[in-house]
Amino acid sequence: MHMRKLLSLAVVVAAIAGHSAVASAAVPRPLESLVSLGAAKIIKTFRAPAGLHGYLVAQGGQYEVLYGLRGYLLVGGLISPSGQNETGVLYNKYAPKPDYKKVADSLAHDRYIVRDWHKGPRIYVFEDPNCIFCHKLFVALAPFIREGKLTVDWVPVGFLKPDSAGKAAAILEAHDRLAEFAQDENRFDSATEEGGIAPAEPTPAVAQALGTHLREMQTLHANGTPTLLYQVKTGQWASAIGMPPDIAALISHLR
Repeated sequence: MHMRKLLSLAVVVAAIAGHSAVASAAVPRPLESLVSLGAAKIIKTFRAPAGLHGYLVAQGGQYEVLYGLRGYLLVGGLISPSGQNETGVLYNKYAPKPDYKKVADSLAHDRYIVRDWHKGPRIYVFEDPNCIFCHKLFVALAPFIREGKLTVDWVPVGFLKPDSAGKAAAILEAHDRLAEFAQDENRFDSATEEGGIAPAEPTPAVAQALGTHLREMQTLHANGTPTLLYQVKTGQWASAIGMPPDIAALISHLR
């Protein structure tokens, strides 16, 4: 999956296997520098496994669990000897829960989306015109859309490549958005991971819409495309990043 990195500062990663020392409460200097520059904010500190000191860090609406040990800053997943993803456990415990309904309510009144079909339950998909996984999802969803089993509201964003925003603008500024979007996907070059349309200069309104879409992804704690937002039969909203493993099963649970 294409992902945006939370932290742009180069960090030092230390080997910790078998280390039993207790982490120092002092914030590692690389993280401290990010905080002092206003590039990141420490939301919570906590004791983590293996004697590490844990940090829930926010940057640009995204959250990530980082670790400190004797001045070193460690970035990445922490896997226990039994195979448990400790980073995922800590993230779920300490990170604020996304407000899925807030984003759904916003998208329900969004004029800058691409609606594909009008039958079946609806899902929203945040997509980048140069995202190969979005392209694969487009291909995989097509039969369900044609059969009237699913309505997809494609929500363009543009961040993966320099011309992504321009291609998203070309889709949103087209007279027939669905046709322009379909052309981008039908002419997609998988070898270079490039959408099949030329970029356009975003109008102020489209540029604002693309910015809104990115902020909505941040509200969902999503840092990659495609990001799906959907309502299940219980009435709750949920989100997922990437290709669903079983699209038919997902559709069967939609409201």
